[in-house]
Order: sequence, then C-alpha cells, then structure tokens
Amino acid sequence: MTETDKASIKSIIEKLKRGCVKSSEYYLDLFYLRQLKHEDKISTFCYEMEKLFDKGLPGLDEENRTRMLRSRLLSAVPETIKNYLEWLSEKKWPEIVHIFEKSVDYKEIYQGKFQIKEEVYLNKIYKSRTRSYKFNGTCSSGSFISPNSLPKSLSDKIENFIKTGNQSKCLDLRKTNLTIKLPPLIPGKFYLGNYFDLKEQPVHLSLTKLGEKYHHAFCINIFGQLMVVLNSREAIVQILSSKTLEYADRPSCFLLQLATNNSKDLVFSKPNIQWLQIRTAFHKFFSDMKKLHDRKDMTEIVFLEIWPDMYNQIEGLTNKKEPYEIKKIIYEFQSKILSVLLFGDEIAEDKYLLNEIRKLDTKSKEFISGLYNIMLNMNPLDNFLDNPSLSTLCQALNLQKSLMCKIFERATRRARNSLLSDQSDNICMRSIIDLLLPLLSLEKSLFTETQIKNVLTELIFAGIDGIVNTVNSFILYMCLNSNLQTRVYMEIKNNVHGDFVVLGDKKNLIVTEACIYETLRLVSQIPLGIFRKTVIRTELFGYVIPEETIVIPNLWKLHHDEKIYKDPFKFDPDRFIDAEKLSLKIDDTKFMFPFGTGKRGCPGKNVALNLIFLFVSSLVKNFEFKLVDDVDGDPRSFRLTSNLEPKSFRVQSTLRITSTTNLIQMSTKKSEVKTLCTDRSSLIKSIQENRHNLSDDES
Repeated sequence: MTETDKASIKSIIEKLKRGCVKSSEYYLDLFYLRQLKHEDKISTFCYEMEKLFDKGLPGLDEENRTRMLRSRLLSAVPETIKNYLEWLSEKKWPEIVHIFEKSVDYKEIYQGKFQIKEEVYLNKIYKSRTRSYKFNGTCSSGSFISPNSLPKSLSDKIENFIKTGNQSKCLDLRKTNLTIKLPPLIPGKFYLGNYFDLKEQPVHLSLTKLGEKYHHAFCINIFGQLMVVLNSREAIVQILSSKTLEYADRPSCFLLQLATNNSKDLVFSKPNIQWLQIRTAFHKFFSDMKKLHDRKDMTEIVFLEIWPDMYNQIEGLTNKKEPYEIKKIIYEFQSKILSVLLFGDEIAEDKYLLNEIRKLDTKSKEFISGLYNIMLNMNPLDNFLDNPSLSTLCQALNLQKSLMCKIFERATRRARNSLLSDQSDNICMRSIIDLLLPLLSLEKSLFTETQIKNVLTELIFAGIDGIVNTVNSFILYMCLNSNLQTRVYMEIKNNVHGDFVVLGDKKNLIVTEACIYETLRLVSQIPLGIFRKTVIRTELFGYVIPEETIVIPNLWKLHHDEKIYKDPFKFDPDRFIDAEKLSLKIDDTKFMFPFGTGKRGCPGKNVALNLIFLFVSSLVKNFEFKLVDDVDGDPRSFRLTSNLEPKSFRVQSTLRITSTTNLIQMSTKKSEVKTLCTDRSSLIKSIQENRHNLSDDES
C-alpha cells in the first residue's frame, strides 16, 4: 500500500464526513430520536458499514477501523451519509457521483463527542420533480476525485470515464433524468389550484370527496403550494407510527410563527431535544405524582374534589325541571380542573385569574378555528395584510402576556414560601407550573420562559375544549339512543358499588369505554389532525415524498371508512366490544387516532381519556338525560370551529336514586393533593436521561 493510497483513503473518509445536506445538529437530533426497526431500510446502515469494512477499503487498516467504530461514527453519522454507504454497497453510481458533487463541510468526530458549528443552510439533493445529473470529474470543493479514492470497481469506471469521456457507458448512467414519482395530483385551475374544490364544503369533507378515486395518497395544490393528502389507514398508520420522525415537522407561516414566537411551543416546535424534554417533563410529573399518591391518578383526585359542586349544580337544575346546556356546566368545571393541574388549587380558586384563563381559552379558540385555512394557505394575503385572524391573535397574545405574568409571579412566590433556607436546591410540586418554573433559574436552562408560556397556553386550550366537546357529544348520543343510555347506566350500577366512579372501575365498564371510543371515532373532533411536514425525502407505498412537503393525514376518512367500519355514520359502540370475551377490542382502538400518535401525538392523551371517563360515567350514574331541542347526530352536519362539534342543544335531567352522604362530606373536605418535593439536580438528570426512552404509547 503506497502513501498515495493511504492519503486517498483519508480523503474519502473526509468526504464521508462532508456528504450531508443538512446541518449537523439537525441530523444528530433526528438520529437519536429515531427508533430503528429491522425492516426499516435505513436501519441496515450499521450492518452495511461493517460489511463494507470487512470487504476492505484500500488503506483502511484495523487501527483506523477500530477508531472509527469507537468514535461512534456508526451511530451518529447523518442521514445522507447512511444513504451514501448503502448506495456504495449497492453500486448506485449516479447517486454516488451526485453526492460528491454536492459535498459540503460537516462536523468533526471525536470519540463519541461532537463539535457542532453554527447551523448553516445547505443544498438539497432534490429541488424539483425532475433533475439531470452530470459528472465532470470534480466535486464542488474543486478537488479532483482520484481513481484511488474509491473502491476498485468504481475506480475503474471513473478512470475509464476520464480517458474516454463517455459518461453513459462508463458510469452506467443510462438515465440522466431522475424522476420523482409523487402521488397523483388533483387537476385544478391555473395558479389557484384546488382552492375552489376545498371551498364547496368543510375542508375534511372536501378532501374526502376529492380522494374517492385514490387509494393511499394524492396531491393537492393551493396557490402553488403542493401538499400530500394521506387517504388510507395503511398510509396514515405509517406516518404516525413507523415513520413518525420522518414526518415530524410542522407547516409554518407568518401567523403561526407570530402565535408561537417562532415555533417556541409544543405543537409547532421543531422535533429537537428541547421539544422532547418538555414532553418528558410532562409525563414525569404525572408519573411521580401517581407514585406519591399510592398509584392513585392525580386527575382522579382533582375530579373527585370538583365533582360535588358539579353534582349540586345539576341537581338544582333537575329539581327546577329547567332545560339547560350541559356543555356550559362541563366547561365551567373542566376549566377549573385543568387550572388545578396546570397552576395549582390556589390559582384555580382565584375567581379573577380563573376567569382570565377562560378568556384566554376563548380567544385561542377563535384563532384556532381558522387553523386549517391557515395551514392550507387558503388566504395567502393574510400573511401580509391586516385581517380578523391577525386581530384575534394579537388580542390573545396580549391576554396571554398579562395572565402568564400574574400566574408566574404567584407561582414563584408560592415556591419560595414552600422551601426552607437549607432546601434551596429542592423543587416542591403540586402542579405542572411548579415543575417547569424552577428549570428556568438554572445556569443553563432547559427551557425558555417563552416556551413555557406557550406550552401552558396550548395545554389550556387542548385540555379544556377537547374534553368538553367529547363529553358533550357523548351525552348527545346517550340522549339519541335512550336504550344505550340505560345499558350504560345498568353496567355502572352493577359494577360500581361506591358512591363514586373511579379509574379502577374502567376494567369493568366495557360498554361505557366502548361508547367513549365510538364517540371519539364518530365525531373525529380534529378531522385532519395537525398537518405534518417531512424532515427528509421519504417513500410511501411506491411514491416519493420530497423533503419539506406538507402532509395531511385525513383522519376523518380513516375513522369513517366503510371497509373498516360497517355503517360508519351510525353510533354503534358494539363494534369495539368482543361479545365472546366480554372485553374491549383493544386492537381496534389502536387504529383510531383522535389524539394522534407517535412522537407528535398528544402528550395529554391519558389525562384526557381518564377525565372523559370520569365525567361521562359520573353523569350517567347520577342523572338520566333527555333532549329538549332537535339535533342531528350525524357528524357530517357538525360545525368545524376549533373542533368538530354539534350545534348547541339543551337537555333536561332526572335524578337517579343515589346516596349523597359522601358528596356532602367531600364538598367540605380539604384537598388530598400532596406536595412532591424532589432534588432539582436529580429531576433534571432524569428528564435528560428519560427523553430517549419516551415511547409512542406514552405520547
């Protein structure tokens, strides 16, 4: 082996380091968040790399091989380099030549540590649907690719090319045009695209109608913006589960950037380490509080403390035989429950602050009601001109700023008073904000104050309206199906022996649980989910989805697919019940995504399901409901605002025979929520270590 050969090997190794199309931080985050699976093509990277080493690259001795393995090149190399090594093993010469042409500077690798430079926006491989590639013997850095710098088979081809100049024969580039096969595009009008197709009826119904002739996916075009709509269960499951990180980004525009302070939030944030740490902190809080309360869920404790007041209010209306909107009562008490979970009972008991929290929720709802139009780019001029959405958003941001300052001040004072002088490194928690605030006062904070304010605001909206609308719809379907309401009541009566329904009763209330899942399926409150955007170029059932493409999962189509659900617009909870085993069909519920799933799924899914169960079972156990107004239960007639919901309706209720002894006792009982004190350093270490182990189910 000559010194020239050895120098050439060093050159190719350097090119391996430089052959990426994204910033180093981007790929580092992406790789460590990825859950590799055996059938995933990218997951064969380590095997292909070692196989390449075993074949023996010229000049790569055992010492260099060991050093590369120890430096964790195998586990930290960026996505494009993984592709490069696969191409090299599979002899895909056009792609190999092109990646050398687009070679860029990358980070240096040291024994498992990375020296990351400032983020630089780099070239992308795929700029358009069709592109021609031409190799001229040089790469973008200007250095000549020597035949000795590549494996022998490729060296021979390059050398032959240099001598003859015959590109097609030497490099086997029989096709100089590489065509990306996108899903079929719905025909539209010039420039406007499919704008008018989506204006005919609510957007989820329009997209379902447009996709009738297509299977897995199709494309739409709105004012020149190309988007991919997922149209089958298989496609949606793939992007939400097995390829969740390849589709983990979110669309963005001026209004969304303004609303989230440039994506400093939980819903629209980039899928980076901070984003995952916030989710981890959220799950850790509820997990640790459950341990503190002897495996009793905190949502159950708070609900049972609020329930007596709710019971008394409904009982008063029942005795007066007055019709009332059950939704308003549910909203009043769910907003209080959520305020306790987020900010503590002290703030939830402050009528002024609780009213301000409800105002912020209302303003957020007004803005979010136009979210699909914003993400679909239906009103592109809204990004530049004054408009109602911008006005509503500014009002919401002003309200958020004022409210969060007061809450932060109150929570900080409470935390200071709860600690002794020798416990300065302790954190005492009774609510989410008690966990997040102390993490701001670190030398290197895990989160920023803006992030925490935005996350809390999103939790206010999602935690109130999603649960309220589900419980309200559940009561509607109980009224429309009186026999089913009786069936649910008899199940509760026969299986709940105390005065209160608790989460431990879930396993015995199969019909109640099935009715909850059927409500979530039939209504599909967020019919198109929150749109995704690809972080890398990926494939889907033979189609290529380019990088930074907006992807729309049509959950409405999934939840009302006649091939999956017989008579899909009928309220039929028995579709989720195994009649032989008298149990819930767990596998069927896994293919429903009212809360999303994967790393982008709702972090409060379990909290929401627990509260929905406690609300509906407690209401049906104690009251019988009848409709006063005519309401269409077909969700195709529901209004699409911030959620899909039925029009307002009133009910009358009848009190069932029940004991109120414990209700009277509980209404005067002191809160059972305990204070969890923990060491700040241990908490931070736990959040940082556990973020890689956060499973999709936890999400």
